[in-house]
Amino acid sequence: MYGVFLSFDVLLLFVFYELTIIPKYFLIARWGSTRKEYGAMKLALYSFVGSHLVLIGLVATWVVARAQTGHATLNLQLLSQINFPPVFNTGSFPSCSSVSPFSLACGPSTLGRPPAMWLRPPPAPCCSPAWS
Repeated sequence: MYGVFLSFDVLLLFVFYELTIIPKYFLIARWGSTRKEYGAMKLALYSFVGSHLVLIGLVATWVVARAQTGHATLNLQLLSQINFPPVFNTGSFPSCSSVSPFSLACGPSTLGRPPAMWLRPPPAPCCSPAWS
């Protein structure tokens, strides 16, 4: 777990996070509740499938970083300075100019709300005909 929090490279963060799945498997298989082995294997398989999606995102981030800076990097400090292209600008995010993997560049209508509600449109004002 120390490697996850001490890594300055996204690839190392990914590798260390994947290594934490192994002890999680054994902890659940040993001290889990009903159907321990099934739950541990399900966690491991779902985590590995999800990590493949994350790996695709890392490769896309690497390609964008290489195109914008001229050299390939996955360093977190350098990636925070890159201007990522807008990817989710389809009206789902209110007042978003761009969304990067490392910063949320949204307006105050999104930042004041809980993360579970960021994908929903902002609530209508109290006096508007929202029920019509």
